[in-house]
Amino acid sequence: LQIGQLYGYRIGVLLHGTVTGYTNAFPVTFNAYPPGLRGTFTSPTVIRINVDFFSAFRRWTLERSVDGGSYTVFITEPSSVGQCIDSTLTAPHTYLYRCTATTGRNITAYSAPIGVKYSGGSFIFFTP
Repeated sequence: LQIGQLYGYRIGVLLHGTVTGYTNAFPVTFNAYPPGLRGTFTSPTVIRINVDFFSAFRRWTLERSVDGGSYTVFITEPSSVGQCIDSTLTAPHTYLYRCTATTGRNITAYSAPIGVKYSGGSFIFFTP
């Protein structure tokens, strides 16, 4: 299923290998909203990223970009785990984080990114 796509379904009765009738079609739209991300510092160089789910998911994947480079997988967790710690921050780098989640077969779009940058002698959050 594609996220946001409208699908039509109907149910048929099978009798001795032949469909004898169908119900009226009914519409179904698969909507799985991307997770939300929130961050807090647990020390000057360690952040906790909380993942907020708006739909039922099985797993989520957090990706990270360093200094504007390509995003790479940072961690993948079951939906029962709603946060992760990044203790690898080093000055003077800038980090971006984004997340997707899966229901098993379908993957959401990316979350809105959050950023952490080194500025004025310490790390701060920013909105990219």
